Amino acid sequence: MLNEVPELYDRVRPGYPDELFADLGAVTSMDERSSVLEVGCGTGQATRSPAALGCSVTAVEPGADMAALARHRIAYFRNVEVETSTFEEWGNRGRRFDVLVAASSWHWVDPSIGWQRAHDMLHPGG
Repeated sequence: MLNEVPELYDRVRPGYPDELFADLGAVTSMDERSSVLEVGCGTGQATRSPAALGCSVTAVEPGADMAALARHRIAYFRNVEVETSTFEEWGNRGRRFDVLVAASSWHWVDPSIGWQRAHDMLHPGG
């Protein structure tokens, strides 16, 4: 349903406070050298903050229209790649990440797969 109206979703969905990403950076030591995997990026609202820090961001979004809008909205960041897939089926091509972020999206991930897959996607200590 949300994928059918991405512009409306983006317009009415509340954004994320800067303090959230400041806290995330403090907890994870996330900086411009960090690689971030974002699960369920939607229209890219939360993607902007780690991208603005200079992190390398790979964002996974199952909705093709949502992913297309995210690509458009964050096109000025050269350090972001948006891939269209569910997290459970996404092919990471052996990549590992320092930080995994799921801003308001983790409840869509199948818990019987998601937690272990998240663990497997992170570098040791990630």
